[in-house]
Amino acid sequence: MRSKTTQGLLLLAIFIVALNLRPAITSIGPMLDIIRDDLLLSNTEVSLLTVIPVICMGVFAMLAPTLNQAIGLNKTMY
Repeated sequence: MRSKTTQGLLLLAIFIVALNLRPAITSIGPMLDIIRDDLLLSNTEVSLLTVIPVICMGVFAMLAPTLNQAIGLNKTMY
């Protein structure tokens, strides 16, 4: 069992990592017009750029406990 201090530090670390990842995921929105024009993409193709990361996070978040049990925490994190 983890102590309350360890749990608090773990929660803080997860929060900091989430803050670090957020700009990479959300920064594509303002650039969609430039990306669409530069790569000659349709609106559907450009919308996939914003949807695919969200879908992947949801799918892999559901698979994480199963993978953790099957192969262990260290291998799941890699």
